[in-house]
Amino acid sequence: MTHHWNQQEAPNPVLIVEPKMLILSTSGGNKVQ
Repeated sequence: MTHHWNQQEAPNPVLIVEPKMLILSTSGGNKVQ
């Protein structure tokens, strides 16, 4: 049970950072175009 918690807490922050970085990258690329 302890292992499951660790695995669920790891992808949580990563998922939040991934979309945030993607939006920032898309916004910058779109502005340059």
